[in-house]
Amino acid sequence: MFKRLTALLAGAALVAIASVSLGTSAQAAPSPKSNPLLCFDGASEGSGNGTCVRQGSSFTLTNPEPGDYSGVYVENQSLGGLPVRSLVLSYTYAGTVGGGSPRISVPLAGGGYAYVDAACDANLDGVVNLAEPGCIISDSNGFYGLAADYTGVTGTSYAFIVADQPGTVVVSEIKLGRTPPGKNKG
Repeated sequence: MFKRLTALLAGAALVAIASVSLGTSAQAAPSPKSNPLLCFDGASEGSGNGTCVRQGSSFTLTNPEPGDYSGVYVENQSLGGLPVRSLVLSYTYAGTVGGGSPRISVPLAGGGYAYVDAACDANLDGVVNLAEPGCIISDSNGFYGLAADYTGVTGTSYAFIVADQPGTVVVSEIKLGRTPPGKNKG
């Protein structure tokens, strides 16, 4: 009996080790060269039930209840000291949109954040793009107006996309960073 129990436990341990090493998680680790975007959410951080699930270059952000949140960020980016309007900030979205969610949040040098949400989708085509004519942005210091008129400068932390209203939204084609050399967005 003892030999049979030992063999059963050893087999179960091998299955558990194989499952972990094969990576059965729905969220694969991104390659730093291909797409350095990473998920964050309330469920993983012990602060609610929001979840972020990565599938290739798309992220499904699900927030079952008010107060839940989920999102995407770029690890180790350096945007400090750049005019916000000179950044490449864009994403496509499909699903629940409202109340400024989902939005790109950009830390500001003087404190607070600049926000780029669906109000920036002047064409109403499911694409938020800071460079789109008619893009409306806001910040936590009281600005609300055209991105082209915004004078805020980035702080040293990273930009991120966050959804914090109940519902599910899929974001993809995410760009959070500097304008490529030779491209002046002013």
